[in-house]
Amino acid sequence: MADSPRIAPLGGPSGDRLNYKPVSGFAVAAVVFSVLYTVIILALTIAAFVAKKPILIQELLLLPALGLVFSIIGRSQIKKSEGTRVGLGLCNIAWWLSIVGGVMFAMYILANDFALRRQSQETAKKFMDAMKEGKWNTAFLLTVDPGRRASVTSDDAEALEAEFGKPMTAGFRQNELIRIFNRYSSTGEVNYLPLGVQSWESTPRGYEFRLGYQILCPEGIYGVSLVLKGFEGPNIRGRQWSVHVPQAEAAVTLVSRSPYGKLYQDIGSEAFSTAIRFVEKLNSNQLESAYLMTRPIAEMSKNEANLSGQLLLSGGTLAGIEKNWHFPPEFSKEFLRLSGDKTPSPQQLKMFEQIITSRTLRPAGASKQFANTEKYPEFSASEKETRLTFPVEFSLPNPPGAAGSGRIIVESTNPEFIALSYKLRQDSSKDPTLKAEVTNDYIKTAPPRDWRIVGFVSNFEPLESNSPAAAAKPGP
Repeated sequence: MADSPRIAPLGGPSGDRLNYKPVSGFAVAAVVFSVLYTVIILALTIAAFVAKKPILIQELLLLPALGLVFSIIGRSQIKKSEGTRVGLGLCNIAWWLSIVGGVMFAMYILANDFALRRQSQETAKKFMDAMKEGKWNTAFLLTVDPGRRASVTSDDAEALEAEFGKPMTAGFRQNELIRIFNRYSSTGEVNYLPLGVQSWESTPRGYEFRLGYQILCPEGIYGVSLVLKGFEGPNIRGRQWSVHVPQAEAAVTLVSRSPYGKLYQDIGSEAFSTAIRFVEKLNSNQLESAYLMTRPIAEMSKNEANLSGQLLLSGGTLAGIEKNWHFPPEFSKEFLRLSGDKTPSPQQLKMFEQIITSRTLRPAGASKQFANTEKYPEFSASEKETRLTFPVEFSLPNPPGAAGSGRIIVESTNPEFIALSYKLRQDSSKDPTLKAEVTNDYIKTAPPRDWRIVGFVSNFEPLESNSPAAAAKPGP
């Protein structure tokens, strides 16, 4: 009888092939993503500890999310394979690394996001409250880099000017947003409404938040975005913030214009034109015509008629008729006012007389040579007066090449128009949401304004030069 064929025992090469069970590819992918995430988080945690800056990279949450998804798919695949695939342990590891690590990092991001939003909003509130209360030095310091403001306080105006320079400190108040608050902070007619965080991002030095606000005042409602910059690092104690106000006028947008705001727009431009005419008359040597603009309306009309008659008879020009005319001796004392309501000295009165006859008066900012911090006209209405102050520059007789700045004051002399202006301001102040009729042209519908040039305000201090050369020394 022939020998029966032998059957190879289980084991050995043939048995190993029969018992092989492949690892689920999803399980491998799950553990790769979860372990990679864990390693990255550990490395970034060490780096954040050294740099003293938290990790707020939300995109990292994609890794544990992928690890979690692949671990779920891997579990399902292994269970359905009926023992032909393995890797359940890898799925469990990936599951827990993804769940625990992902949830903890998400909570960490949310906590820091909440803290950053709160800190930026608190700093912005301090800034807006300071402007609302007219605390300009406090507001200014909040716009300065934290490293530079540490050595000065808002109580020391001289130290502020010495540290940052007059163009920077005084120029701060010429910003459109600050000027809106400046017009109404003293009367408590300005307020603000926070609209929350519009956007934020992480930067190499820290964080940048953009916050929206509405400004409510008698002119209506304005919209503005403030940029809050948070600074962190080894050389900075804690997290410090600064406010960056928009420099471009277009950054402050008009949401709605009130009836007083419409008056401000229409009549303000008319008063502005009156001031321009006064400057042009002085510079074209029409001194008597310029002087008449400073007189009561009845006297102005009578003398302008006389001048017109002389012009017709002579066939010449106003400049020719007025070339030998001089301002009355008492004019300078009546017309000139010093900043702070101080009494002008005889030397300052003489300087003023030289300025108005030297043909060097010009609108502020006309010369790029000087850092003039008073560039914008301001219109206001109160119970007793409706006025516009028009900023100008002029050449100073001493030192040579120096320039000074001042403001020409234009006022309405019609009590009926003054009463209307004040009523519109009161109504709009009580409810800034009142909307003006777009078709209402106050230049056509309001009572006559009867504008009069009533004064000139200056301190005669030389403007700082924009050139690298040292600024001129103060004049008398």
